[in-house]
Amino acid sequence: MKRLMSLCAFCLITTAFSGESGSPLSLLQQRYQQATLVSSQFTQEKQTQFISQPLRSTGQFSYAKNHGLIWEITTPFTSRTLFAKGNNMFIEDNHGRWVKSDNDPLNLAVAELLTELLSGHWDKLQEQFRMQPATQDQGDWSVTLDAQGRWVKKALQRLILRGNKELQHIVIIDKQGNQTVLTLKNVQLQNKTLTKSQVSAFAHP
Repeated sequence: MKRLMSLCAFCLITTAFSGESGSPLSLLQQRYQQATLVSSQFTQEKQTQFISQPLRSTGQFSYAKNHGLIWEITTPFTSRTLFAKGNNMFIEDNHGRWVKSDNDPLNLAVAELLTELLSGHWDKLQEQFRMQPATQDQGDWSVTLDAQGRWVKKALQRLILRGNKELQHIVIIDKQGNQTVLTLKNVQLQNKTLTKSQVSAFAHP
């Protein structure tokens, strides 16, 4: 019975994300599965209950399959964070070295989501999210994910993913109802084996 339920859940998730063969979502998933490195610039706007204007920051990220996710903020301040395997979080110090940091539930939840999306392993999201049916209109698509896993529900209420040929927008609604909108641009996918220099960027203690 458990195996049957798991199979049904997998089918629902595959339908929600991928749609029919050849659809924008299906093609996007295939490209992410084949990529060894995904990088993008981003703009982040966070709206909280206590401020009238959203907090805005810009930066870039790099995700390397089997190595981790580097999240770099460039304005209004600079910082670099590495999310490695095993839910380990590292902050870059003033000497360019990764230093182990206390795990933040919200940051880890978002990093895990991005890792699963950028790796193309979207079926793994069934463990933490309940997915509403995807909507598509002339190539534009949108998927809403409601947090249901015990660990994720501690930090998030809901996520909304939107895009076309690429994942373009991620709306994050946290447990307190605060909303963060990530807008991605200049998304680059690399299919070649990582160079030594690229691998070393993710090396940590």
